[in-house]
Amino acid sequence: MTGFFHEDTVSIHLYGRRMRAIMRKNHGGIPHPDSLVGRLVAKHGIVPQDAPIAGRDD
Repeated sequence: MTGFFHEDTVSIHLYGRRMRAIMRKNHGGIPHPDSLVGRLVAKHGIVPQDAPIAGRDD
């Protein structure tokens, strides 16, 4: 994947509230396909369009 992540990487900590806010504000709730999150959802067969990030993070 990148110099930091490999095929045997089992966990990545993403700051949930911040990631949701950025994705919702800048990408309409759908990760860009070339981003790390976009590549990971594709790798795992997740269809983000089925449940885009919506609403507010408090």
